Amino acid sequence: MSRVREICQPELGWDNARWQAEEDAYNHLWQSSYSVPDAAGVPDWRNMLATARSEQVTLRAVKQEAAHTRLRWAGWLSAAALAGLAIFFWRAHRKNHEQL
Repeated sequence: MSRVREICQPELGWDNARWQAEEDAYNHLWQSSYSVPDAAGVPDWRNMLATARSEQVTLRAVKQEAAHTRLRWAGWLSAAALAGLAIFFWRAHRKNHEQL
């Protein structure tokens, strides 16, 4: 910062008080916005990761159960459709024999 001060302070026409105020404002901005945060303020990523994985496992189980339920319903509906077709063809066959 001292090298920057040697070059910039005369060009900008700033006195020592102005330079110090600008340097302090820059350091505050850098610390608050661009530096590595204090470790105490950073959430524990391990707990967050464990929670996310647990939620994924739960969601996967819910999706699998829903898929199994859809398959069971599809099986029942297929069986019902086949039964309906069998009855339809049986009645048609019986009707044809009655007409003979």
